[in-house]
Amino acid sequence: MNKYKLELIVFTTGACVMMLELVGSRVLAPYLGTSIVVWTNLIGLILGCLSIGYWWGGVLSDKEPNWRTFAGIIFLSGVCVGVVGVLKGQALDLVVSLTNDIRLGSFVSTIVLFGPPSVLLGMVSPYAVKLKLHTLATSGTTVGQLYAISTIGSIAGTFLAGFILIATFGHTKILFLLSLVLFLTSMVAAPKDSTRGKGLAIMLAVLGGFMAPAIDALAFEKSIATLDTRYQHIRIEETVDYKSGRPIRALHTDPFVVQSAIFLDDDPDLVFDYAKFYRLADHFVPTIKSALLLGGAAYTYPRDFLRRHPEARMDVVEIDPAMTEVAKMYFGFVPDERIVPYHEDARTFLNRADNLYDAIFVDAYHNIYSVPYQLTTRETVIQISARLSDQGIVMANIISALEGPKAKFLESEVSTYRTVFPRVDVYRASPERPVTALQNVILVAHKSDVALAQESDNETFGQYLKQRWPHPFPPAPILTDDFAPVDQYVLGYLK
Repeated sequence: MNKYKLELIVFTTGACVMMLELVGSRVLAPYLGTSIVVWTNLIGLILGCLSIGYWWGGVLSDKEPNWRTFAGIIFLSGVCVGVVGVLKGQALDLVVSLTNDIRLGSFVSTIVLFGPPSVLLGMVSPYAVKLKLHTLATSGTTVGQLYAISTIGSIAGTFLAGFILIATFGHTKILFLLSLVLFLTSMVAAPKDSTRGKGLAIMLAVLGGFMAPAIDALAFEKSIATLDTRYQHIRIEETVDYKSGRPIRALHTDPFVVQSAIFLDDDPDLVFDYAKFYRLADHFVPTIKSALLLGGAAYTYPRDFLRRHPEARMDVVEIDPAMTEVAKMYFGFVPDERIVPYHEDARTFLNRADNLYDAIFVDAYHNIYSVPYQLTTRETVIQISARLSDQGIVMANIISALEGPKAKFLESEVSTYRTVFPRVDVYRASPERPVTALQNVILVAHKSDVALAQESDNETFGQYLKQRWPHPFPPAPILTDDFAPVDQYVLGYLK
């Protein structure tokens, strides 16, 4: 054991580094989302803090290397991780209250919460090298072996957190687990230096793990449930619809918008105007028998669709199986033989599917700043067209402005669809919003080139048709699998 003690320590701390980074994304998600902005700050700043730790650990080890100091570094890293577990909610509440810019917010939050433990964990490997190094003749081998073992630990930590721990325990429990592991590792480094203080720290870490649900409840007082899945952080709360003032149960996968909601006063109607707009499909295809929805969320629209089409069926592609369970538990979704869920990425489903649909509905946003680019490209649009019947249509919800700098994504998406479909129209789901402001826009593409009436005797359809955008869009880049700067377009929303 003592012979390989340093190797065990660097392996363990290497695993903790990557687990902390992955868990960090879940810590930030309820407050700042999971966009590329958040991930860029998280990855870049943690790497920067690790670099500081490498330098500082090297300098400190050159002075008077000893096991007691080494163990102290690891122990302090455990303390810092434990503090994150306790205070993350209060810290993020403060950051969000001081700025609504997710670039600045995620930068500050990452530095404050994950900077100190990352610096300390970065110190471990160079300090371990100094303790291991006995002769310059084998210095290269020693350094290479320890850093290789640390990297292997990081790989193991990545797979363990990503595939098992996050979906099994949730991020708060994992933070206390990491804290506990680091405390125990410090005792392995210097067993003779184990004190009552370290024993107390271990007890607190264990207690924190058991109290994790209560800690999360304090952070999200309005939430009736929170859940970490393999794909996202889900939060469910009961609140009031801003438009009607009626009570709703809402599902969040990010802090900026509500992904799905139902009324709590026994009204089965849809809450959101953009979802109601999907009903316009009946004007263009009056005899819909089969439909496909990309992005199930709480399954509110499939239920509405089947109420209005008792003879039809709908396939629902929802990447996250846990989301379907949430829909059953909290949003009244009852499995029906006419609704067939598919739990996979919508793009892979389209690539392999062979069914034909009269209507395809696309609503696969994770959040405003995180758009699955693989569903926006020409290759995807070709697959959508191939899955439509001869008179079929696709209706896609797009969050964008209609004019100005915040309309670039919509302009490119319209250009992309027009390379495949003979007719593409855009409708405003929220006509009261300024044309330069972000809003729900419904793109409708027809597989047939036969012109359809833009008026209807149906009062609701007639009103929706009047919300058609009458102005041409400027030429814009066509999105492809090779070139789809969607992240850059949506970053423009922050300006």
